Amino acid sequence: MSELKLTMDTRFRDGSGHVMAFRDMADKIVSWIGKEPEKEYVLAIGTDSQTYDETKIVLAVTLHRLHNGGIFFVRTMYHEPFRKGQLQYKLHTETQISLDAAELLLEALLEKDFDITDEKSNVHLTVHIDVGKQGPTREYINELEGWVKAMGYDCEIKPDSYAASSIADKYSK
Repeated sequence: MSELKLTMDTRFRDGSGHVMAFRDMADKIVSWIGKEPEKEYVLAIGTDSQTYDETKIVLAVTLHRLHNGGIFFVRTMYHEPFRKGQLQYKLHTETQISLDAAELLLEALLEKDFDITDEKSNVHLTVHIDVGKQGPTREYINELEGWVKAMGYDCEIKPDSYAASSIADKYSK
């Protein structure tokens, strides 16, 4: 089973299948923004998982140039199977991975003198969680949103949490 802890050397795949370390992903993000620095961007991070013989967990880091495309990166990890009745634990694990990735990404960007936390920044960082107002995850919305916001991040839930509920979901199946 792969490690759930992220480091600057953790490997990601981009949308074309190229493999790169976390810090190289940050380079690509800075480079892509640098091509059109006057545009507005949303940097969204989300995680989804599916349980089979083991649980496949996929972390997605997306960069959306508003009204003009985007790029994404995914990391696949494995964990012992989540059992039925462990929905809260599963959602906590996914959210923790996304929060860890957000912290590490901010650090990697700062190492490149690229501070998206500056109020003048045209890059908006948000954490996407795989919960929504329909289905059994709805009872965890307030808890998980509160946690993400307490960590200082904006938060999106379904149907707006595309990093988790679309991209990570696609690669977790």
